[in-house]
Amino acid sequence: MKFEIGQKVNTPLGVGELYDNGYSFNGVISYLVRFTLPKDKNGIFHPVVEFPDYHLKPYKTADERLLEMGYECYGRIFLCKQYVNIKEDETLPLEINIDTQNKCYYIPDNDCVNLELSRILTQYLEEMEE
Repeated sequence: MKFEIGQKVNTPLGVGELYDNGYSFNGVISYLVRFTLPKDKNGIFHPVVEFPDYHLKPYKTADERLLEMGYECYGRIFLCKQYVNIKEDETLPLEINIDTQNKCYYIPDNDCVNLELSRILTQYLEEMEE
């Protein structure tokens, strides 16, 4: 897969930004990925790690991941974005309301949330802080 400098990517270490093309060896292209870590006493720390292309995946926003999971943005109710499960998958909540002002989400009817959905909703809240 071809990536471009500045593109956000998912790596085995988390989300990073493509910093520079590395090199090609035996048909495997490597890329340098920069991560932003919490500030140390001297400022922000940006380590750069090299990854082969097969360890990188394009970054997807939480909204894109919810749509792939079978949810559709139904609209807004006051300050909440409402997502509805259109696949009618009984293992997933029928409805999710994301409060964009208070940065939290609500699952009506106390439906169960699986690990993947929990990670997506946490990513959604973290993206609102950026």
